[in-house]
Amino acid sequence: MRLLLAALLVIVQAACVYGDPATPPRNDEATPSPALRSAQPLPSPARSPVDPGSDPTDSLAVPISGRAELGVLYSYALYTHCGIDYWASWDFDGSFWDVKVPSTTDPLARELANRGEDEGTIELVSADSARYTASNGLVIELTRSADRERRGVMCA
Repeated sequence: MRLLLAALLVIVQAACVYGDPATPPRNDEATPSPALRSAQPLPSPARSPVDPGSDPTDSLAVPISGRAELGVLYSYALYTHCGIDYWASWDFDGSFWDVKVPSTTDPLARELANRGEDEGTIELVSADSARYTASNGLVIELTRSADRERRGVMCA
């Protein structure tokens, strides 16, 4: 009888701790995609950003990101409101990056622009190439820019 009660107690405790496996997760318990679950946080910035000044038509940006490791997936919040090729969007591995593919007319790229921000992953593929995978599946190939600073109009 004691053995039966002990087994019943273990089953009840397991159900309380692990829940019913047949019950789907609630919306507030959404599970991130496998790529995001395995992504590392970005390295800390290497330095402070330059003050863009008071003139929004002539802002200065410098890359402030920390160094990344080759082949490691990192979580990356991409500001997409002004397009995937916005001049100040790609600061990764201590450098600016330029969009190689896809075209900004790609339907998935236009979808990202409508969101304003995307939570995806970025990976340093080689010394001069990186790959961003958006939450909608769009893969953006990037090439390292030689620019040590960039000037441009801030996106509103």
